[in-house]
Amino acid sequence: IGSLFVSFFTTFGLFSIGVGLLLIFLIFSMLAAERKSEMGMARAVGMQRKHLTRMFLAEGAIYGLGSAAVGALAGIGLGLLLVRAAADLFAAGPTGLVLRLHASPLSGLTAFLLGAVITLLTVYFASRRISRLNIVRAIRDIPDPPGGSGGRRSLIWGLVLVAAGALIVLAGVSGSQFPAVMFGVALIPLGAALVMRWFGVPQRAALSLAGLALVVLFIIPDSAWDVFKDDWNDNFASFFITGAFLVTGAVMLVMNNSRIVLAAVVNTLGRYRRLTPVVKSAVAYPLRFGFRTGLSVAMFAVVIFSVVVMMVLIGGFNRLFGDQERLAGGYDVYGFVRSDLNPIDDLAARVSGDPELAIVTSTGGRPEVGTLRTVGTASGILPDHPPAEGEHVYEETHVTGVDRDFVEFSDFDIELATPEYLTDDGFDSRRVWEDLAANPGLAVVDARMVPTRNNFQFDITFERLTLDVPGLFIENETMEPVRVSVIDAESGKEFDLTVIGAIDSFASDGPIPNGLYTSSEFLAGATGRELNATQFFFRVEPGSEDPAGTLEAALFAHGVETLDIRETIREFQGSQRSFFDLLMAFMLLGLVVGIASLGVISARAVVERRQAIGVMRAIGFSRAEVWLTFIAESSFIGVLGIAIGVVLGIVTGYNVISSVRVEEPSVQFVFPWLGVILVSLGAYACSLLTTLLPARQASRTAPAEALRYQ
Repeated sequence: IGSLFVSFFTTFGLFSIGVGLLLIFLIFSMLAAERKSEMGMARAVGMQRKHLTRMFLAEGAIYGLGSAAVGALAGIGLGLLLVRAAADLFAAGPTGLVLRLHASPLSGLTAFLLGAVITLLTVYFASRRISRLNIVRAIRDIPDPPGGSGGRRSLIWGLVLVAAGALIVLAGVSGSQFPAVMFGVALIPLGAALVMRWFGVPQRAALSLAGLALVVLFIIPDSAWDVFKDDWNDNFASFFITGAFLVTGAVMLVMNNSRIVLAAVVNTLGRYRRLTPVVKSAVAYPLRFGFRTGLSVAMFAVVIFSVVVMMVLIGGFNRLFGDQERLAGGYDVYGFVRSDLNPIDDLAARVSGDPELAIVTSTGGRPEVGTLRTVGTASGILPDHPPAEGEHVYEETHVTGVDRDFVEFSDFDIELATPEYLTDDGFDSRRVWEDLAANPGLAVVDARMVPTRNNFQFDITFERLTLDVPGLFIENETMEPVRVSVIDAESGKEFDLTVIGAIDSFASDGPIPNGLYTSSEFLAGATGRELNATQFFFRVEPGSEDPAGTLEAALFAHGVETLDIRETIREFQGSQRSFFDLLMAFMLLGLVVGIASLGVISARAVVERRQAIGVMRAIGFSRAEVWLTFIAESSFIGVLGIAIGVVLGIVTGYNVISSVRVEEPSVQFVFPWLGVILVSLGAYACSLLTTLLPARQASRTAPAEALRYQ
């Protein structure tokens, strides 16, 4: 369970980590812009590029170590708050899970070192970029010309990226690793853009083509890749890769076509005469510095993207998580015993003979009930050849006997079975259960015993038997029968079972036990001992008041404890919504970084444009118009990033839901209007708060003082 929390929050925190790295890169880029003349003079008097790199790296090390220490302490505090919130959440939920606050010195030290190292690496690459300046342009503070061929370095890096991408794609295809293929495919357009620059293609065209290629490649549904291969292995890494490169492509495409963006804004908001100068200034200045504006836009877009995708998936899966028919096989109340001192020999007769249990649904005078008999066993898969000494290893699991009433009235679906049960509408689940009851030695397993190609589960190590048969995956169209050798842990008797199917993955998370399932009659004969019923299932009349309490009271003498499945599902959904709200709040912390970037840019813009502000005031701009110009600049960056994140998030979420619906028709696409509006408005409002002070400072600048500024 601890591993679950670590994996869950780490996986979905990767976007926030990426946003933090972008902010570090942005800060040092702006720091270099502020010191451009000084660095040009230093290079002119003999300082080499490596000296500039070391100077910035030393400065970055001071910032990095200090911020890593503060961040580690703040992270521990935030972690304790998250644990406290999750503890209250799960303690009140159906799991009764107890979480305790704990922070070890080793965890804090690890976080500090990771933060410091990642920061230093980011500073190093930023410093290398900063050191490559033109001395004359730097001394005169002239902006670098756009475009250019990029030189031989561009060609070399372009070829390296293309070759690396191609090799990663080939390795991913050979191993059926979908995340690797996606990562390799993403590198190829980026490398191709660098190669095109070397051949003289304008930077705007090369980067626009690369951005468009990334958007197209990652916006198409994953199912489109099944044309090339239909047995991909997938996991959560593909979600991070898709989000990162999709946002990168969109930002590249927008920022390298700034004229279109500027024209669109001016032709809409700029139509109002009083706003025309404000709008033009507010949009033109950020687009002039496309690199740092693009970083800020990407910070907003990637966090909004991840949150919107999460909202879409939660909304789509809510109906599936509330599907009682599928989760509990159509039953309404689940019962179990902790002791078999007074067993129930015939549940149907016991229910029929008690007037208090008239709430149980009956068909033809027979109550719709079912019983399970579970025994602890050691199990192992029989190989096709006689096992050598020490080769046949048994693992602990459970074998559950299902009675004929359970088989007749339950609606548990079969997700995978042998070919004879396959129909045009999927597997004939009823026929599988009937054959299991009628033919001794047949068995089905819960879906978690079958390996999966798509590893969208986190690293939780429960000791359970897995059918480790070559080529057997839950995603297969059909399976071949699997023979399993079983030794009863109590009697020591050995018998064989032939697995012909796997229960629905969703139902495997419900009240039924894990392991193998066979008929109760066969299990009793194979073990040679009397097996008492341990679990009970009831269908009750609709509208019955407190059916679980009524059944538990009537069967009190037998020690039966009951759960109302509908109420349990409702509690689970409530806990689930609270958990995902907590997770989204954690992910939204990345917006703090994006908002901070706007504050940094706004503060820098006031210093950088001091003389320009004086000119604006001198030609007639009022204080209010100067203030509004700076507010509009931050609004433009924030709104652009939010819009990109929302659009890409909705499209990606729709693609994921559409892919899942092929196997899970119950999953529906639900547009999260309220969530998107609240997150977008909240992010925009917070971004404005960071620019109010710099905007106010700019509006109070006296024209004469600003024009005298050197």
